[in-house]
Amino acid sequence: MEVAIVTGAGSGIGKATAIQLGSQGYRVYALDKDEKLIGNFGNMNNIIPIICDVLKEKDISNFFSHFSSQEKHLDLLFNGVGAMKLGGVLDTSEKDWDFGFHINLKSALVFSKRASNYLIESKNPSIINISSALGETYEDKSVIYTVMKSALITLTKCLAKELAPKKIRVNAISPGPIQTSFVRSFSQETKKIPGASKLVMKLSHTPIGRTGKAEEVAKLVSYLASPQASFITGSCISIDGGWSL
Repeated sequence: MEVAIVTGAGSGIGKATAIQLGSQGYRVYALDKDEKLIGNFGNMNNIIPIICDVLKEKDISNFFSHFSSQEKHLDLLFNGVGAMKLGGVLDTSEKDWDFGFHINLKSALVFSKRASNYLIESKNPSIINISSALGETYEDKSVIYTVMKSALITLTKCLAKELAPKKIRVNAISPGPIQTSFVRSFSQETKKIPGASKLVMKLSHTPIGRTGKAEEVAKLVSYLASPQASFITGSCISIDGGWSL
């Protein structure tokens, strides 16, 4: 059986990815810090909900200790956790930047390093990082998120090159406007930030005329993790309805 780890699995793209992989027969370790959200998986086939805060070293160590007692290999690591703190360069604090760094970038690095020990035992090992269309272009009041998601794309390329001799493929996905609770809560938050409404307006319009669905991103994850994508590594693939054009 193929084995996957999905972080940020409690909602949105992470949840859709866990469900997609589980339906394909993966045994999925679905990680999230929110016990209530993780509980929504109930008794879904092949999905093992795990309470884990990716910002806490103890939680990470406890998870990998448990994982190593249950599994001998890992086929896919999906780094799906992320968060946005609104603001520009001059009106965000060092604390805001520290949080943005740890949640959007360092968590992917830490999990990738830990997971590589198990990925090398797979016949088709893969790491997939969730970046963002905002990681490739700056919009007002998204500076921390843009910087960190841009850095995640660069980290993806670095990991891809370093892990290629071990046959571990590493790719990133840059979603545009997707219908998730993250985007909805973000839209509400912008109402409190002067000037941020322009960002919401921009994110709500795509050339294709609609926002995307988390399930569409999950299907792209499924493809990138499959043997059909065995020659794709170090890439960042946009799924944004043309938003970044």
